[in-house]
Amino acid sequence: MGCSCELCESARKNCKNRMYVAALMLKECGEEYSTRYLIDATPDIRYQIGGGMLDGVFLSHGHLGHTAGLPFFGRESMDTDNLSVYCTADMKEYIMNNEPFKLLAERGHIRLHETRDGERIKIISKSKSESKFESGSGSGSSGLWNSGRWLIDVSIPIRYRS
Repeated sequence: MGCSCELCESARKNCKNRMYVAALMLKECGEEYSTRYLIDATPDIRYQIGGGMLDGVFLSHGHLGHTAGLPFFGRESMDTDNLSVYCTADMKEYIMNNEPFKLLAERGHIRLHETRDGERIKIISKSKSESKFESGSGSGSSGLWNSGRWLIDVSIPIRYRS
């Protein structure tokens, strides 16, 4: 918006040249009923998760670029049922006090779970294998653990920044 550089003009003419807001999907590979968690709900969520369902969303912090995709879980789009959304106490308070986000919780599209820095959150796979998501403390390092090996190791600080 508001830019006429060669790259932006190219993206307007050809959708293959478009770039989207970054998000991260944590997924068990190779299984039909894989566990799938999304880190951040960006405004580009409809292009990022495809047609599959999610088991939950971790909100890294409260900037609009990380939360603007939440309305896509409402009845006019994905129509989710109690989708787990992990966030800080401040972020939970913000969601519960602001439209359209609070409607998602009130109508049962999302279920909010408060997280604390350093807290360990278990994620159970539909395939019965156990995975763990760790929100990091100190360095913010965290990862997905499955069958005694790291599947992914990334830095994900789960904090609300004003």
